[in-house]
Amino acid sequence: MTASPGDAPDSMILDTTPDPTVRPPYSGLIQMLPDPRKEAMMEIAITRADHIHARVGDAHRPQCCDPRVGEGLKWTKHFEGWWDRIIDHARARGRKWFTICPEYGSVPYAPADPVTNEALSDPFELAVWAKDRLRAAHG
Repeated sequence: MTASPGDAPDSMILDTTPDPTVRPPYSGLIQMLPDPRKEAMMEIAITRADHIHARVGDAHRPQCCDPRVGEGLKWTKHFEGWWDRIIDHARARGRKWFTICPEYGSVPYAPADPVTNEALSDPFELAVWAKDRLRAAHG
């Protein structure tokens, strides 16, 4: 019996090509994968990543309301743990530079006030905040 991609273990998907690099939107993995598979998939991604799409999501959406405060800051710290390991792994492989895109979307991608449909945070401010935080951590 042949496994379909939906049934295949995460490692099988990435191991079908020798030394593939990945650039997943990590915030999307939070919703897409069942809990037991998230960390296993990230372990594979950490060793193969050659770019970080630095947006913080949460259990319900690919972009949290505000990664600077409250529940969003808890998710930020979780994502930063992954990103730190990705960068450390790339440096150990001899990478001299690494690309990171701290991108946040606007409404309707971003969470909005249900009455006014106004964004709950400014995407540009979030991107600059994320860039500054990453630069402070990694130079």
